[in-house]
Amino acid sequence: MYSGREFQTHSALALIKSMGYMSIVRGLVLYFVVLTYYLAHMSCLRLVLAIIFPPLAVIDQGCGNFILVCIGTLFGWLPGVVLALIILK
Repeated sequence: MYSGREFQTHSALALIKSMGYMSIVRGLVLYFVVLTYYLAHMSCLRLVLAIIFPPLAVIDQGCGNFILVCIGTLFGWLPGVVLALIILK
């Protein structure tokens, strides 16, 4: 079996692992809740456009929003998608 010190170390590692897995589960649940919210409040075409090419999804939302999403997309695909989803909300 374990001596006193080894048992404490083993228990601490088990606790850290269990906390890590719960954080991942909480993050996934939050992701699916947000995705469900967006799916319920916008058309599927807009959602697909926001994911594939974000500026095209917000082209009719005004010049400022379009430029903002274009700039976000220049910084990377993910910032553009996030900005497009926020604007389309």
